[in-house]
Amino acid sequence: MAGKSGVKRPAADEFTSDKRRFAPRRLPFLLTVVVVGYLLFSLSGQFLKLAQMESQVRGMEQQVNSLQAKNQALENQLRLIQSDAYIEQVARQLGYVKPGEHPVLPVTKGVNNQQ
Repeated sequence: MAGKSGVKRPAADEFTSDKRRFAPRRLPFLLTVVVVGYLLFSLSGQFLKLAQMESQVRGMEQQVNSLQAKNQALENQLRLIQSDAYIEQVARQLGYVKPGEHPVLPVTKGVNNQQ
């Protein structure tokens, strides 16, 4: 391809570099990079959700443990309140006596009751 001046000109495709041309042999590599990038992006979101859910599970487990301890304390209190000894103690504090017993009332010094 010689011009009028006698200088040989390169063809138009000779000006493009190898880096800019599409090479079919690079297609599997590019597809692999795209697929791996997509998988990493997808999985990162899933791992984030998994971490959040595990955190929620730990919080709920702590809440369950706390409620179980509170439930156990309430059951113990209920057993105490329903026991005969506790009922008798409360009845005596309210002034009740068993049949055949005679209540003893302490005498206190007061304004009207001076000795």
